[in-house]
Amino acid sequence: MINIESQQLFFTGGTSVNVIRPLTIERGLTVVVGPNGSGKTLFAGILEKGWNFRTNRISSVSGIKPIVRYMAFNDIHAWVGFSVGHYQQRYEAAMNDEVPTVREILGDRTESDLFRKLAESLKLSECFDKKINFLSSGELRKLLIINVLHEKPDLLILDNPYIGLDPPSRESVNETLRQLVDDGQSVMLLLSDGAEAPSFTDHRIYVDNLRISTEPFQEKREFSMAPLDFRKEMPVGESEEVLVRLERCNVTFGSKVIIENLDWEIRSGEKWSLSGPNGSGKSTLLSLIYADNPKSYSNDITLFGRRRGSGESIWDIKREIGFVSPEMQLHFHGSGTVEQIIANGYNDTVGLFVKPTCEQLGRARQWLDHFGLMHLAPRSFMTLSSGERQMVLVIRSMIKEPRLLILDEPMHALDPVMKHRLGRIIEEFTVAHPSSAMIFVTHNESELPSSVTHHLKLSNHAS
Repeated sequence: MINIESQQLFFTGGTSVNVIRPLTIERGLTVVVGPNGSGKTLFAGILEKGWNFRTNRISSVSGIKPIVRYMAFNDIHAWVGFSVGHYQQRYEAAMNDEVPTVREILGDRTESDLFRKLAESLKLSECFDKKINFLSSGELRKLLIINVLHEKPDLLILDNPYIGLDPPSRESVNETLRQLVDDGQSVMLLLSDGAEAPSFTDHRIYVDNLRISTEPFQEKREFSMAPLDFRKEMPVGESEEVLVRLERCNVTFGSKVIIENLDWEIRSGEKWSLSGPNGSGKSTLLSLIYADNPKSYSNDITLFGRRRGSGESIWDIKREIGFVSPEMQLHFHGSGTVEQIIANGYNDTVGLFVKPTCEQLGRARQWLDHFGLMHLAPRSFMTLSSGERQMVLVIRSMIKEPRLLILDEPMHALDPVMKHRLGRIIEEFTVAHPSSAMIFVTHNESELPSSVTHHLKLSNHAS
């Protein structure tokens, strides 16, 4: 389909990647594998928009430039035509008046045979009348895929398409991809972990350290881990304190039951896993705890010894909690540097509304150094790859060493080395903070820290 003859491919901002030998993008399913920050997204940008840039020698077999479309999860903002508000907006009825439904955004597309076929294949037919900010991260990701496919590109490039998907949803995406490829659609997947590649993959391309090759790179990445002095610990004598208590909690949206008669108690020092299929209410449950859901006022919920609605502010609650989720990447759009974003974990702010202190910035650099990511400190958050952004947000959630650490899919978009590193640091954190509690959400049990001893599994409710 595409021939690449240049030994070096250039893109905007003076960035470039090196091609080890002449490269051909074949028809079918191609998987591009590489560690976080290796240049996969840059390569995709060149294939989509860099054909005429400087000295790039890229051509097509037919002589006609193919239509190449690159899609990342953050593309949701451009797709809907406005900035999707922070996800607690979905719970505020007054804030949702101006938010369109999927059908209102897509218009006549929802009536086309192709769109209906793809929506049925991905089990999205019932999403058309939902407001866009009520969709789960998995639903958003699948709708973005359908929307781009409706343009009938010659090559569709998907960046980490499996993030946030439970096993059945991954299977439905793969089934759809297999059918598309069988029907002649060419697809390229950018993956940080080669183990996620579908069994029907036709071709593999490897990217590492801004180099591209059809053969795997043999050298191993070495990280230097600077020591980190954990500072904060709960006073002795509070090890049996109940940090979270939910009694017979119920949450519904219209006729849809999200949470029904749920009792849950989390004590100091307990390490929990929270699991369940997409749409089972995990995000809603976490929003009740993280003070983002006004429905907590109509339920019997006690956080850190105070019943919700007894006069505490949401900042009193957030001060005690470190939180990260897949959706958070959607809401960081400022020009702040990595060290600023991390330092403002102390202030629980998304933007730079509160200027971090010199001490907080210094602490942010210590955490980055411990993760082996000190080189990212001065960079703009928006220039990072999805995996690098994820690591930054995880560090941000941990920097204040909270009494309750909520890690919702913390290893999404990470390569195997970074997954291993993050797992080690989470274990370090739990050892250094035996009185702190943790909630760990994942669809992959192999990612669970060994310190997890308590489990809560949610199931879907009928509409």
